[in-house]
Amino acid sequence: MMTLLPIYVLGVLIVLFAGRLVVQAARGGKAKPVVTVEDYAAAREEVDELLVATAAIERVFAKEDVQFVSETCPVVVQQLFRQERGKLAIEWIRLRTDSAARRLSRAAGEDREGVCRDRELG
Repeated sequence: MMTLLPIYVLGVLIVLFAGRLVVQAARGGKAKPVVTVEDYAAAREEVDELLVATAAIERVFAKEDVQFVSETCPVVVQQLFRQERGKLAIEWIRLRTDSAARRLSRAAGEDREGVCRDRELG
């Protein structure tokens, strides 16, 4: 599971960047994006949130926990542990996917606003 986490994070980032490229291509590349301090701060906050979430997930899915449970707990507890861990993994993936979709939607909305402003000015 831990080996899939970096792959998943990389996949989400690729989807975000691909979406951004599609939006920019749809705009025709006419308007130059302007990054404000607020944009930079919001992006930095999102990256920090992702790093904290990744660190927490790495701890939750640590190999040491699996070893401890498999060596010291009865079979019933081991099964419950695996079930709960699976539920947690699915929930985390759902939350990350929703977060990526919101970011992509927000980026697309900002691009549409920029195109409308450019048409008004031009």
